Amino acid sequence: MNDKTDDKPKHPWNIWILLSGLVMTFIGTTLALWAKDLAPGSTEVFCRSVGLAFIVTGITSVFHEALLWPFRRKETKADSAKLLDEMHRRFDEIRSNFKGPDVRMIAQKREGYGAYHRWVLEKVPQEVFFAGHSVLHRIQRDLSDRALCGSVEEALARRVAEGCNIKILFLDPTWEMLPVIAESENQKIKTVATHIATSLGICKRLWMALVPHPHRGNGSIEISTCRELHQYAFHHVIGGADSVQMFMGFYFAKTPGLLTPLFVVESEDVQKWFAMHFDSIFRRQSPETTWLLSYQSSARAEFNDEHYRKCRESLGRYLNDDPMLNQLCP
Repeated sequence: MNDKTDDKPKHPWNIWILLSGLVMTFIGTTLALWAKDLAPGSTEVFCRSVGLAFIVTGITSVFHEALLWPFRRKETKADSAKLLDEMHRRFDEIRSNFKGPDVRMIAQKREGYGAYHRWVLEKVPQEVFFAGHSVLHRIQRDLSDRALCGSVEEALARRVAEGCNIKILFLDPTWEMLPVIAESENQKIKTVATHIATSLGICKRLWMALVPHPHRGNGSIEISTCRELHQYAFHHVIGGADSVQMFMGFYFAKTPGLLTPLFVVESEDVQKWFAMHFDSIFRRQSPETTWLLSYQSSARAEFNDEHYRKCRESLGRYLNDDPMLNQLCP
């Protein structure tokens, strides 16, 4: 019952085409017969020609719809089934090859994003690279809000003892472009200076925590200021539960960095480019002029007192020698 029903034309326009063919045949025949009664001339020729054209068109339509369409429809159904199967096959191939976006936004703002801090909870050795305008201030703020550990310096010292190799970059306060960067983020220079002073003080306290332990674990840590961090904030962790974790923040105009969106880099090719970019910046920093702290498991922690002093002097100008400076970075 169903098979017979399926073989019948289901489209109403097939019936209309058949009826139109019959009507055209009737009109064509009428015109041709009428042309015989007309006097020879252009009108007679026109009516006869149009009549014959209508007759041919009508008979062709009737022949197609009444005789050929039922057979062609069966072929068309089979061809459509084959076409759909091929489309499904191609779609499955495309879907299997689809790897998703290279860079994807995962949070409306960077501040407080939970996955930022998984490295603190790990116990296994990792390769860690953090970079940002005042990245240590941001880490301290997030860790304090979540009560994950006592302080940033304690967390860093513990992870070094557990075998992590850590690199950190933040803005050099001696750079004359600091007020321009503050303006671009729609922040007061005093606010930016305070955040950098917080990062600077963390470095000093971390060095003081590492000095009594010259052979603490198998890890290392290197911290440097930098004048090339006006574009991105960088978070790269290799090892641990996530295997590879790379987050990127972009410094958008008139928006403080903490409030800008956070992006995850998922493509291995794009990860390589960002990793090469920041590794290149880090290698260009000078132990004499921009580095602050260096600690290897086989040596004592080294601290650049001269550069630290210059950084404090520069921050003092922006903070107008506020007593808070002595609290942030003694």
